Formats: sequence, structure tokens, C-alpha cells
Amino acid sequence: MKINNQVSKIKVGELIDNEIKEGIIYSDGEDSFIKKVDNIKVMTVSQDEKIEWKQVSEISKHPVNGDLVQVTTRTGRKVTTTLSHSHLKKHNDSIVPILGSELKVGDMIPIIKTTPESLNNFSSVNISDYIEYDTIDDELIYLNRSNLRNTIAMDGKFAWLLGAYLAEGNCTDYTVCITNINPEFEENVRLFCEFMNLSYRKTKKFGNTPTMPNTIYESISYHISSIILARFIKSLCNTGSETKKIPTFVYGASKKFIATFIKGYMDGDGNVSSGKNKEVRVHSICKELVEEFRTLFTYFGIFSTVSISKHNKNSTLYQLTIYGKEYITIFNNEIGSDLPYKKEHLKILIQKEDDSSSRVEKIPHDIGRHITKISSLLSLKGHSRTYSRYERYSDSIGRVTLGRFIQIFKEESERKQININDHLKYCLISYNSDIVWDEIVDISIIKESDYNYKYVYDFSVPGNETFALFSGIVVHNTLNTLI
Repeated sequence: MKINNQVSKIKVGELIDNEIKEGIIYSDGEDSFIKKVDNIKVMTVSQDEKIEWKQVSEISKHPVNGDLVQVTTRTGRKVTTTLSHSHLKKHNDSIVPILGSELKVGDMIPIIKTTPESLNNFSSVNISDYIEYDTIDDELIYLNRSNLRNTIAMDGKFAWLLGAYLAEGNCTDYTVCITNINPEFEENVRLFCEFMNLSYRKTKKFGNTPTMPNTIYESISYHISSIILARFIKSLCNTGSETKKIPTFVYGASKKFIATFIKGYMDGDGNVSSGKNKEVRVHSICKELVEEFRTLFTYFGIFSTVSISKHNKNSTLYQLTIYGKEYITIFNNEIGSDLPYKKEHLKILIQKEDDSSSRVEKIPHDIGRHITKISSLLSLKGHSRTYSRYERYSDSIGRVTLGRFIQIFKEESERKQININDHLKYCLISYNSDIVWDEIVDISIIKESDYNYKYVYDFSVPGNETFALFSGIVVHNTLNTLI
């Protein structure tokens, strides 16, 4: 969300609890509270399936009073609401609310695919905002006997270091360490150190992997010595694979900064698969971290999934996956790689015909009646069976397939001089949508006796009457607005 026009990631309960501590609060006398606000914006979905920032007019909190429902989608998203809270579904060309109590497995709910630009309009960060220090003098921050430039420009060198650290880094009390054997990593470390007037040392280690004990591997680490930088990076990103996180300011950075940040991370932990499953993927034992990167990919219109890749008694490995030629092409063009072999793998991958994105990007069956009507208007008899099957309730259509249909429809309409615009416009809305309709695979009722939540929270968003969560799930606001 945007708070005072600055992009922030915050728990909804924490935000509303803090906002309701002061100002004019309305209460119904039963431990329920409503407050008018004018400093909060959330992402919403419009009827033409576009994601946009909208002003929140009111916030509320009230006792739970009853069972809750937890919804899980095919791509790994989850949301917990009251049974009386409205979710969203597609019905007769409109996005309409549906109560949580009325949802069923197989229903499709909207998930953000494309996030609108969210610039915070700042070009640098100050280390002094994130760590304790002794003093600042002549633009240098001092701690113990060390000093460092206090202001760091939001440029590619800093973006890359943060991304690479999340993939391949760790911190001691005095050192930031990046470990990777590719020479491009050393060059990027060198450029950052040169920019910050720091030095680094290089170490090599040889050893065996637990899974391949007969295989000798080489690791190369680059150690940047600076107590100030180490504390700064720890404050921003944490340390340790289980707890690393993306700095909040990244969500409001420029697309160029975010692209380089993602590239640093993916060059470290990501891989490109050109086998049976043509995909770009990355693994982590930190679920929250891969979910944060899933959100960042939406800044480029890239839809990705998070799933469990491996599970054992000691840890769970999570996989973020980008499917499909279209999304991988965007990844290649907007983000890319500094590593020659990954560049080559991406080039090979985007040259192959592939429609694997249809596994996750299905359009609800409602569009089928427009497909059938257009095929009838254009007398596309050779394709009648193909088109008409999407009219049945049980069938949805992949977006890539819909795009092929749209191209055929346009060409035939122009050739035969038949106007199909009344139906084609709905096909175009679905094809150019900023959302993906994600199938519900599990619905769990949480009994009142099994949770300790005291309050539930809501927004009122005039206009679209919807708001999006960090998971990407878009829900319908249910707050009764003040008169």
C-alpha cells in the first residue's frame, strides 16, 4: 500500500491498530471502530480488469465473532477472512462479490499479474536511518573507528549488491561476504567497493557436497570489510537463509533499480531450465523471501508461482517458477543476466514454441459465450467445435490460446467486413488483463475455538470497492461506509 504516498509493506492489523490510536474514531459501542482516512492508497481491480491505485476512505476493526475461512489457490496463495467477507469472481462479464461462505473448490479468484508504477521518488538512502552510529561529519557516518559514505545512491551497483547478498551473502559483525564462483560476481563486487571507497579480499575453498560426496567443488568468497556496511545490510536484509528479507524501500524504487536487484538475486540462486519444463526458477528455504520476489516480478507484468519443491524433517525448500515463453521473454528483456551461460540458456528458451503459461493463466468460462458468438458471426465452421467447447461451464481457456483466437477473429472480421466489436471487446479485456484468475484448490473452515484472533480488519475503497493483499489476492471490501 501507499502511506502518505510512500510504498510500504505492513500487516493490515498493525496498520489499522496504529491508525485508530488517534484522531476522530467512530464506534458502535460494541468494540468495533471506524475511522476516516485520506493518507492511504491500496491497489484495486476495475471492471476492465486493470490494477490501479485507489484512495482508501475508511478503515475498520471489529471482533471476529464466528468461524473463519482460509482459501488456498493453485499457485500457492492463501487468504483468511470471515465467512461473511466478500471475495471476487467473474460472472457475465463483470467482477462481482461472493461471500466466503459461498466459495467452493474450483472457483477462480483474481490475483495481481501487473503492478502499476509505485515510485517513492527518492534517489538515495541514508545509512544513518537504519543503524546506530557515533556521529555524522562531512557526509561520512562514523562508528567506532570506522567511517563510510552515509548516503548511497539508488543505482545499479547498490541494487546488484542487495540482490546478490540475498542469494549468496552473509554478514559477520564486521564483514559482508558474497560467495559465487562466476567472475562476473567479482567484477560487480569490485565496482560496488570502488563506488563506496571500500576494499575486499578474495578466498577460495574446496570441499564435497553432502548429496555428491565424490564430487569436489570450488567456492570463491568476496569479503567486504566494514562494520558500518555489515550493520546496514543486516538491518535491511537480515542474515541467515531462513530470515532474509527484501528492504521495504525496494518496492518504491525505479523499475531499473528493481530489475538489477532481481538480476543480482537470480544470477546467484536462480536457474534456467530448457528441458521438459521450460521455466526460470529459484529456490529458497525462506518462503517469505520467494513470496516477496513473486511480488516484485509483477512490476514487470510477470506472473509466477510459489510451491514446495522439497520437504524433509529438517527444512522445506520453496520454488518460485516463471512459466511460458511470454513471461520468460519479458524476464530476458527487462531483467536478464550478467552470466554468459544464463544469457545463452535464456536465448535458447525464448526461441522455442511454448504455451506452458496456460497451466496457470486460465480465463473463466464466461468468455466462452463471446468466443462462440464471434465464431458464429464469422461462420468459422471449421473451428466450431474448438470454439464452442469453451461455452460449457466446465471449460476455461488459456490466455495464449485466447490471443490466437483474437488474431483469427480480427483477420476474418476485416476480410469479411463483419462487425464483432460488441463481443470482441470482452475477449480483449480478458487477454489484456492485469490479473490472473487463480483456481481455489482448498477451503478450510477455522473454528472460533481454534484461533486466538481478536479482531478482523477492512478498508472502504470508493470506486472499485476492492483491495489487494501482498499475496496478490484481490478481495471485495465489505465495510459499510459512514453517512
